[in-house]
Amino acid sequence: MSASDTKLLVTGARGFIGRAALLALAKQYGGASIHAVRKTNNGPVPLIPGVTWHTNDLLEKGSAEKLIEKIQPTHCLHAAWEARPPHFWTSPENEKWLAASIALAEAFAKTGGKRFISLGSVAEYENTSGRMIENVTPEAPSTLYGQCKRAFHRHLATISKDTGVLTSIGRIFYVYGPFEFETKLVASACRAIALNEPVAFGPLDLWRDYIHVNDLGRAIAILMESSLEGVVNLATGEPVRQSRLIETLANLSHCGDLFHIGARPTQPHEPPILFADTQKIRSIGWRPEISLEDGLQSTLKWWRAQLRHAA
Repeated sequence: MSASDTKLLVTGARGFIGRAALLALAKQYGGASIHAVRKTNNGPVPLIPGVTWHTNDLLEKGSAEKLIEKIQPTHCLHAAWEARPPHFWTSPENEKWLAASIALAEAFAKTGGKRFISLGSVAEYENTSGRMIENVTPEAPSTLYGQCKRAFHRHLATISKDTGVLTSIGRIFYVYGPFEFETKLVASACRAIALNEPVAFGPLDLWRDYIHVNDLGRAIAILMESSLEGVVNLATGEPVRQSRLIETLANLSHCGDLFHIGARPTQPHEPPILFADTQKIRSIGWRPEISLEDGLQSTLKWWRAQLRHAA
């Protein structure tokens, strides 16, 4: 299918991950008709040439079907979901998003859609394992968020089998970069540096698989253009100790005295190490391009600029 025949729909396009994916997809599909969805029309949107913005609350009954009928997309990236920390783990909004996502995917299939990608989460896996491998590591989510994501992705597999729509689940691990929620680890550290305010952390002795959001956006775009089906881990495959993230930011900013590591209690039941097997995503030519130090430096620069403009 040529770019001129492609009509791409991106939900959650104003979110932390959605906007990075939208930019990467716009580069990947130059000349295609690209449609981006936001929930409300307040606030700015990324100004990307060739992208048409739509305001649509997918949680409203019938909204997903009307959106699909209006746009008639050939490709869809479904990035919208409840993601505000920390309550998204247990929020009843997850069940609403499960129903809305099923409606979206079914409407997409009925109108002849070709390629549908949903963004999943490491939270869908059983979290006692260190290295997570697609179709090998058990799926045993312990949170409502993970359970609803998994339920949708199982339904998506059924839609694919019944209709022939080519579907993939981009399973995301740990992400940092511009527009991240300010309570997350890297964002909270960058914010503290920009405001010259102290911040308390837990022991930071866990190993996790962190990826810069722009590298993730490229992975999503490459996955969209590929013929890979089923679950595909989207991560670097290289675990890093969380304390290294903060130590790197301290070295870059010379503000290490702001960070109080170990001042907060350890989160219970957290496995010591979680990281992705990335053979599938690497098999189609993707590699991370942004080093940890470069990614943290650019993220810190973004936070400083944002807070300087807000002052």
